[in-house]
Amino acid sequence: MPYETLMQQLNRIHRHTRQGSILTRRRYYEAMRRFLRFVACQFKLQNIANVSNKHLAAYVAYLKEEGRGPNYMRTELAAIRFYYDQIPGRHELTKDNEGLGIDPRQKNRDRSWNDEEFAAMVEAAEREGEEWIVDVLVLARETGQRIHEVVRLDRADAERALREDKLTVKGKGGLVRNVFLTPAARTTLTRAKNRVSRGAKLFVPPGQKAHQVIKKVQDFIRRHRKPRPVPLTFHGLRYTDAQKHYRECLAAGKSKEEAEKETARRLGHRRPRVTRGYVGPFDGY
Repeated sequence: MPYETLMQQLNRIHRHTRQGSILTRRRYYEAMRRFLRFVACQFKLQNIANVSNKHLAAYVAYLKEEGRGPNYMRTELAAIRFYYDQIPGRHELTKDNEGLGIDPRQKNRDRSWNDEEFAAMVEAAEREGEEWIVDVLVLARETGQRIHEVVRLDRADAERALREDKLTVKGKGGLVRNVFLTPAARTTLTRAKNRVSRGAKLFVPPGQKAHQVIKKVQDFIRRHRKPRPVPLTFHGLRYTDAQKHYRECLAAGKSKEEAEKETARRLGHRRPRVTRGYVGPFDGY
């Protein structure tokens, strides 16, 4: 399989890479994995050394369809170049991001969903009989999880969360965080766990892979979202949760700095200033 072949090559490069911080290498590794999955599926590529500018351009076009912003795409390309530069005898990849179709860097575009947009998406899922998609959307909005964090939940995770009234999430870079359950999250986890047998994933049916389920959710959102300057994406639900939690911290009398720290922890980030990217659109950053 092309993807497995590419991952073997990436792992060999990664083992011998010492540039950058541990956190940077982890972040870049995950980004490169996403890119390799794309080129393996779309181009049947089997050698990282054969990555070319046409692959970068195609990946940028794909990310734009997914609703990803310029900052996200620049980081993805930085990761690809980071690993590609470790290969001896390679040709040069362009560093012209705008030439690849990325807009000039834009700061703090609000990607959050409003109540009407969320209700319309839930109604569409219910209308099509996709109750599991409703549950995935609600959990993201109520807990601020990334899409892969929601999709990999199993029945044991749900049962533990319902017992302890908090969901334990292992996020990027191995960061573990606890998110206390809202009534909506409790109801959703209960419904989802009752739908599957013991030992099963909540949202990944037997015979399917997590990335296939993720694609189904993303495709569903694309089909049903209405036009707006910043397209609705699953990731936007993290903005919604972050902004709500940040407001609650401020309303409780906490300073901006304290609210940033708490919100960053909730989102699974080490750096409080990351919060500004999520709350900046309404907080003047």
